[in-house]
Amino acid sequence: MENNFLTYSQSFKLIELGFEEQCFGFYNNADGNIWIKQNIPKEIIEIYRGDIIAPLKQQAFKFFREKYGLYAHFFSKEDDTFLWCIRWYVYGVQKDTPYFSVKTYELAESDCIDELIILAKNKNNEK
Repeated sequence: MENNFLTYSQSFKLIELGFEEQCFGFYNNADGNIWIKQNIPKEIIEIYRGDIIAPLKQQAFKFFREKYGLYAHFFSKEDDTFLWCIRWYVYGVQKDTPYFSVKTYELAESDCIDELIILAKNKNNEK
C-alpha cells in the first residue's frame, strides 16, 4: 500500500508548495517509516517535530492540476514500457514537456511528480 503515497522527500516539497489537505498517512521522524491512519489532521502531525503528512499520489496530481494548471499524462506502449509528460496552457496554447520513457507505471508516476514539483517551483519563482 505504501507505493500509493509520495516519498518523504516529495511529501516535504509538496508541503512547501502549499499542500494542506488531510492525509491517510504520515512519515514518522523517529523511524522514517510511513504510518497509515485515517484522516490525520495536519495540526496533530505538527506536534511531533519532523513528522510530515504523506499525501497519496492522486492527491498530488489533483493539487498540481488545481493550483498550478499542470496536467500529468501517461501512455502505455506495446513493449510494456510507459511514457509520461506534463501539459499546461499559456494563453490557450498547449505546452508539453518532452515525453519520458520508463519501465513501470509506478516509476512513471514518481518521476512525473518530481518534474511537477520542479515546474511548480519555477511558476512560483516567476511571480
